[in-house]
Amino acid sequence: FLIMDLPDLLGDALIREYLKKKGLVDVLAVFDKENPRDSMTISSRTDVADHLSLSTSSYSSKLSYLEMVIADHLKDHSTTLQRPLTPDHQDEQPKKKKITCSFE
Repeated sequence: FLIMDLPDLLGDALIREYLKKKGLVDVLAVFDKENPRDSMTISSRTDVADHLSLSTSSYSSKLSYLEMVIADHLKDHSTTLQRPLTPDHQDEQPKKKKITCSFE
């Protein structure tokens, strides 16, 4: 395969592995129908980890590779996060200042 194909191939492999790990077999079937596997498909978890230089030993076996990649990215870029993305903050809107004026 060509190096320019690698991001798409790895992306598809990460999505397939995530869907399988989460038990989303119906979604995986639709994904496979819309993105058929071929001779270039990366189907080995070891190959995915090698291409991404992913050290899987430091993570829970419950996490998918996609979740590990995201966790690594967030850890490496944690100083750029302004606030945590937790359920407590998801619906939080910026506070609006109350403006009052009177005409006398």
